[in-house]
Amino acid sequence: MSNVIEKRIVALASAARTATATSASFQLSHDATDIAICIATSAFTSGTFTAKLQHSLDGSLWEDVAGAVSPAVAATGQVTDYATAAVLPMVRVVLTGATTPVATQAVYIVYG
Repeated sequence: MSNVIEKRIVALASAARTATATSASFQLSHDATDIAICIATSAFTSGTFTAKLQHSLDGSLWEDVAGAVSPAVAATGQVTDYATAAVLPMVRVVLTGATTPVATQAVYIVYG
């Protein structure tokens, strides 16, 4: 039996982006499972974007979450990547643009 991903946090609301962005930090609930990052691109012009999930114990020291990193996105659509290791309670998203990026995207933290 598989789990259904039913909860989401809007880390970066849908907007036209041309550069790197870092979300605010969010506190995950103690029972969060199957944690993933989802990048939804509704319009694309050029370049690439990569989204990654970072976690922290205290909100001041951050590290990347293993597995929760998107491939370079260069088209419209949705990409979801799941954490492959335990996740600390505080999370944020880092969206990195490259090669003159222009796209409209939203980035979510999703979990069961």
